Amino acid sequence: LQTYFLNNLSITYSSKGEIDKALKYMKEMLVIGEELNDKLTLVYAYTNIGSVYQRKGELDIWYDYSKRSLAIANEIEYKTGQGYALSNIASYHSMKEEYDIALQKYSQVLDIYKKLGDKQRQVYTYIAIGETHLYTKKSKKSFEILNKALDLSVEMDDKKLIANSYEALSGFHRENEEYLSALKNLSLARKIIKDLNVPSLLANNLYWTANNHSDRGDLDSAIVYLNRTMEIHQELGNMSMIGPLYFELSVNYVTKGDIDNSLEMIIKSSALLNEVNDTMRIPWNQFFTGTIYFLKQEYKTAVDEYMDPAIAALKERDEDLDLFHTSLYLLCLKELNRDYDLVDLEKLIEKEKDDIEYIGNYYLFKLLGERSYLKNAFDQVMKDKSDLEPEVAEKYINYPIVKEIIKEWEMNI
Repeated sequence: LQTYFLNNLSITYSSKGEIDKALKYMKEMLVIGEELNDKLTLVYAYTNIGSVYQRKGELDIWYDYSKRSLAIANEIEYKTGQGYALSNIASYHSMKEEYDIALQKYSQVLDIYKKLGDKQRQVYTYIAIGETHLYTKKSKKSFEILNKALDLSVEMDDKKLIANSYEALSGFHRENEEYLSALKNLSLARKIIKDLNVPSLLANNLYWTANNHSDRGDLDSAIVYLNRTMEIHQELGNMSMIGPLYFELSVNYVTKGDIDNSLEMIIKSSALLNEVNDTMRIPWNQFFTGTIYFLKQEYKTAVDEYMDPAIAALKERDEDLDLFHTSLYLLCLKELNRDYDLVDLEKLIEKEKDDIEYIGNYYLFKLLGERSYLKNAFDQVMKDKSDLEPEVAEKYINYPIVKEIIKEWEMNI
């Protein structure tokens, strides 16, 4: 009974983002399980402790606990526990971009749940498999698997799973830049979620709705949905979610050219992240603060006070900057007439060449002077503009970065 209580208590704190408290109760549960040699308790304890480390961004520790959980589940032939642990191991490999291994593990998970007749977890596994295929650019396979999840959810008449499946399909459409289709699926899910009256699910749906509006260039709508998301999390007391949402607002404001509001949002975000000791997000907030100072043309402040400390913190976690952030950092060094090396940048260009967005292409043009990047940026903003409603398109082409790209292209024709 005590381990059951501790398990539920830790899950509650984890869902609210109070990671340290969640970990405290999970470790108490682990001690009891070890003292009693209660193998079933150990399976759950290792799985849940690993999940907390995953949320903290400490993926290798998460992987280690997942393997421990699987070993004990195998020992006692606890099939459901095997499914949990293997699913986490698959997810770890997916996050490490080891997609073939991830798919192999997910296939094992699916076999387990089929033998158990657990259709609910089959749906979740189909969604995970579909999303993994999407990461490997196998769009047709991804769409097919995600629709299997939806069909099985409908067959079960499980409203929550139907909503989850619609949201997974929205992710497919978003990845393929089919934003209106993504928003349609999110709307279908939202109608179900409102009927179910689950505020946390509604907040998640509104968040992804905001992201789709942001991606398609409708920043005003994105800001509206982000604020609605924040209101729900505040009502639920999920304060750990507020810091990341202020970050998202800051990104949208900076793209609109509202630097003052952007800086205000990122300062609020950083304060809240420090308050809850969100070590995974703090360095990225720090780097983005540097980005704002870059746009203010205060390059020394950007690099010395924000970007360099952020990069150092990321290196301690064995994380590196991606192409976009590397380009931005090198642009700052270029403006400061400091030395920089393009070797890593060239490797990143090769790795991410199919996923460079318009701002990334423009920064590469500014850094390298190669006209092909400017053309890519211009083509991308023109496509985005053509997909928007007239009044939204008019706002979009007047965002400072978009306006600058168009002007630069016209000068370089």
